[in-house]
Amino acid sequence: MIAAFGPDNITANAPFNQQPDQRSALWFKMNQRVSGTISAVVNGVTFPARYDGDTVTVELPTTYFRKHGRYLSYVVESDEGRVTYSGPVEILVR
Repeated sequence: MIAAFGPDNITANAPFNQQPDQRSALWFKMNQRVSGTISAVVNGVTFPARYDGDTVTVELPTTYFRKHGRYLSYVVESDEGRVTYSGPVEILVR
């Protein structure tokens, strides 16, 4: 399950939480450590993710959120043939 996520200050059609490669990134703090292959589904699109312990980071194109609204997101963990889906959260874009 997702315990926290961010950033919480995303503006439509603008970069957010920029990474060294200029892509924007969301982070998800899980309620336990993750392992295996991790991805994040953001507004129906699956993106590869990286993780460190219980924190998952997913990079998105800088202007992925082009419109204001709420974007449903969740994390998928695949490990040794077992697939686990976190509960969904809504990313608010202003």
